[in-house]
Amino acid sequence: MAPEITDKVNSDFEKALAELGQELTRLRRQRGAPPYDRILRRGEELMPGTGRCSKSTMSMVFNGKQYISLDKLLWLVRSVMSWDEYGDECCPPTRRDEALTSWRERWFALDALRAARRHGPASVHVALAQASESPMPHSSSASTAGGLAAQSEEPPQTPQPSPCGLSGGVCPDHGSTLHSTAGSSRCVADGCTRAWDHDRMNTRCDEPCTYKVSTPHGDSFYACRGHAIDMCERLEGYMAFYEVPSK
Repeated sequence: MAPEITDKVNSDFEKALAELGQELTRLRRQRGAPPYDRILRRGEELMPGTGRCSKSTMSMVFNGKQYISLDKLLWLVRSVMSWDEYGDECCPPTRRDEALTSWRERWFALDALRAARRHGPASVHVALAQASESPMPHSSSASTAGGLAAQSEEPPQTPQPSPCGLSGGVCPDHGSTLHSTAGSSRCVADGCTRAWDHDRMNTRCDEPCTYKVSTPHGDSFYACRGHAIDMCERLEGYMAFYEVPSK
């Protein structure tokens, strides 16, 4: 059974990667179809040092042939979105703009499939279940992941992630978007209905560690999904990849 699961995960990852390229191509056409060299110059001008993609990398990504980090994907999307629907230059969205939510969620779903492919059948259930926990209305790869998670059998010994433990609570879907009042907390991201009956902002995070975060200094540590999203958004050069720490 193991080879069949691995083959299915490989197929899902490749399909999700191709779909990401198709969505990027659609976005590029909607913004006047700027050539790669113009996208590169525009990105370097507006967002220097935040995740630059070379022209060869762009070509591979747009053709659904190469996986890139979240930092690079957001740089690429923001660069393309620095043209409006008429092909005229405009200000790109900020890193926390709602327009980037679907791209961020698509990347996390893709990264979960990539982790499942790399770590084998034992991590398939964990990776895909994590990807399907939050709504991803614009990501067809998310529904693929959720469907496989529902169909696959529970592994006999599923790894249980340890608590994140970082200070300050986060929304598992949106990161540092909480507001606390009168001893309760809620996420203030558009469309999010998550709420807690305690002051989640001023406590140690008890969400499971499911991402390995690397810093531009070469250090790395484990964190929950919400903290990984937050750090990749706020801190330049930080990257996160799905990985459940081994005990």
